[in-house]
Amino acid sequence: GIKECDWSSDVCSSDLYAWNPWGSSLISLAEGEHRSGRIIALQKGALVTGYIKDPNGAPLSGIEYKWEGRMCEGGGDTDVNGFYQIRLPLGTYAIAPDNDDFGALQPIVTITDINQPIDVNDITAYSEQTSGQISGDVNNPGGYAKTGEFSVVVFEAGTVIDTNTWYTTSPVRMTGMEDAGPFAITALPPNANYDVYLIVISENPDEIESITLWDYQLNITVGVNDVNLYY
Repeated sequence: GIKECDWSSDVCSSDLYAWNPWGSSLISLAEGEHRSGRIIALQKGALVTGYIKDPNGAPLSGIEYKWEGRMCEGGGDTDVNGFYQIRLPLGTYAIAPDNDDFGALQPIVTITDINQPIDVNDITAYSEQTSGQISGDVNNPGGYAKTGEFSVVVFEAGTVIDTNTWYTTSPVRMTGMEDAGPFAITALPPNANYDVYLIVISENPDEIESITLWDYQLNITVGVNDVNLYY
């Protein structure tokens, strides 16, 4: 049988969560038809709920959010009260606004018991008008050529990026730059310090993306405007 699912909210009508690690293909079988092969297992996930609000505590209605875990991800929109609910299988996930106008520190949720609901602390989303900023310059004093795009990427200070946790590690903010020059990272939550990285993102003709780290400054306070990064 087929259960109807509202993929925009990641909640199935049967309260079962469908995770297909091989893709999102759907196979329909006629009556009496049999087909063997990969199976999509439906499993009940833990109910995860929370709110996304502005710095004054007002709900952010209709804002897109995303969740990311190992080999799976999804998202949806908050309701009129800034509320969201998702069902997640066992594992560790990051939840964050999925909107270029907002920056937020991401809560990390670990599901160890699918029968235990989790109420996530409110996510405070900062806009350019309510946030802090870090700015500076990307310098290329040798005039070196590059293939790809500069990007200044900002993580919460002390974020460790390794192969075991990369799937829950997303930048708080980032900006792309075609060439060296001044940059400004806005919509940063003002109550945290940040690690600032200069990377080059490029793609080969086969659409294989590479990311190369060139420079960084660590533990930068919001409001600093002289962060110099060198290529």
